[in-house]
Amino acid sequence: MAIAAREAARFGMERSKQAGREVVLDQQLEKDERGGQASGPDAGDQPGWLGEALEGAFRKGAVNRLEFDVVRQRLAQPGITWAGISELLGVRPEACAVAHCRAVPKLRVFLFTEHAEDIGGLEALEQGFGRAGAARRERLSASEAEAFRLVVLEKRAYRRRGWQGALRAACTKVARYLPDPWEIPAIGKDAPTPRVYQVNVRSHPPGGAE
Repeated sequence: MAIAAREAARFGMERSKQAGREVVLDQQLEKDERGGQASGPDAGDQPGWLGEALEGAFRKGAVNRLEFDVVRQRLAQPGITWAGISELLGVRPEACAVAHCRAVPKLRVFLFTEHAEDIGGLEALEQGFGRAGAARRERLSASEAEAFRLVVLEKRAYRRRGWQGALRAACTKVARYLPDPWEIPAIGKDAPTPRVYQVNVRSHPPGGAE
């Protein structure tokens, strides 16, 4: 329980630091050219391709059931709090926060590997990869660069020790250099604000729990 509380507090601090870089959810949804709702019995009321991506991540085992449910609720209800999600799912608020913490880096990797066309396409990913590798601060490490190149760009099997953490960290760094800007609702930061849900996927700390 203490660990869960610390996770929730840590993400609250990160959210405050990055408030100036946030984008309102409604603005992002206006950019969703595909529109419509996700299909399938578990899709809920997710808007456009984000709901489809989330459902696909769950079907393919990229996120577990609780992680899926927490993110789904936050997509469907922009103003919902951890307490609100807790009541809906019958899970403690701290557990919801931790599930979201774990879901964020997993979903980010899933978008890079399965929905590249929705976040700029392969050319944009290659350019972002190059810029992240040459960055003066928080440059891609050798292991991160290798994981990203093989898994995301070359679509090759890669299972070297520690590859998942390296890939998640790499996706976080590369996302900072994607164009126009790459903002993904509900998987970028901590809790929604009381009045409007604002997020920025690129500001989330690298790595993440397994």
